[in-house]
Amino acid sequence: MWQLKPKKICFEDARRALVMVLKDVRSNWDEKIASVPAISFPGLCGGMGSFSDLVICRSNGHEIAADREPLANELVNCLSSICFVASKSRGWAISADEAISSCGTDSLKLTGWRCLACGYSQTNPIQVRHLIAAVQVRKTIREGVSEGIPADALISLWRAKEDSRIVQLAIARAQSSGIQYTESGAFMRPCPHCGSDDTGVYRWKGVGETFIPTDDNLPIRGSASRETKST
Repeated sequence: MWQLKPKKICFEDARRALVMVLKDVRSNWDEKIASVPAISFPGLCGGMGSFSDLVICRSNGHEIAADREPLANELVNCLSSICFVASKSRGWAISADEAISSCGTDSLKLTGWRCLACGYSQTNPIQVRHLIAAVQVRKTIREGVSEGIPADALISLWRAKEDSRIVQLAIARAQSSGIQYTESGAFMRPCPHCGSDDTGVYRWKGVGETFIPTDDNLPIRGSASRETKST
């Protein structure tokens, strides 16, 4: 009996979308990625100055708006990981589950700052967009593979205009979880609430309609530690 082949994302699919992003931001890596054979791709990803060290941002000379940097970097990171895994797989293709697994889960957390003395929390638009990008890229990979057009789907995501409603909903979700919102991209020190310099990077994971602290954060000291689970 004739059977449908399982839908997958292949090395060429991921590379095509990756090269498109690199070209659009004027990265000097696009030609090298476009020409490298699948079997040799892992060789570009190790050591200092390798492709794995690439960060897309205006300060590195890339032609990109600040609010587009999160999506660009999430696409580059995920597509690079998919290329790497696919280059080592039989047929140079992997399933949607394998592709999403290769992207990891670190970027699926909201990042911000927290005062370790009083518990005051803060995040900003770029950090919110990092989380949105992580969710959207994984969703697009799964949908693109299911429809048999993973490269086109990912390129469409990259080229699409940002939906401001999604950003506002994410901000509102953070605020309802006790995380203050600021347009500033500066590191939070001192704490605007208590004036302490005991502040640090903090991460939250989405649970239902709220965000809760991840287990790898530094502990909140003093009376504020009792509020950690609710903020």
